[in-house]
Amino acid sequence: ASTRATGSQPGGVRGMDAGGGSWNEARAAASAVVVEGVPRILDASSGFVERSMDLSNIIAQRIADLPADQFEKMLHSCFQEDEWMLITLGGVLGFFLGLAQAFALGA
Repeated sequence: ASTRATGSQPGGVRGMDAGGGSWNEARAAASAVVVEGVPRILDASSGFVERSMDLSNIIAQRIADLPADQFEKMLHSCFQEDEWMLITLGGVLGFFLGLAQAFALGA
């Protein structure tokens, strides 16, 4: 009785042969619809999520509410890797500006 309703094809789908055309064509068409539709859905939903959650204002407010020492720790962790370069560059610039100032003031 079940072969009469579904046909004798594997998977129980009438008119779709397991190894060939119709099934692969249907799968390819469904894949194309998903591949084309998902980026549009994500683009549309990202704006909605951002507006509804108001993330930028929440983050700005939380950073503004941080005590100075915690803000410094957070900021320092971002620049920790390049700290040596900032210190070296500051020293070199300070040295040359000091020389320029000494020559300008005639010392």
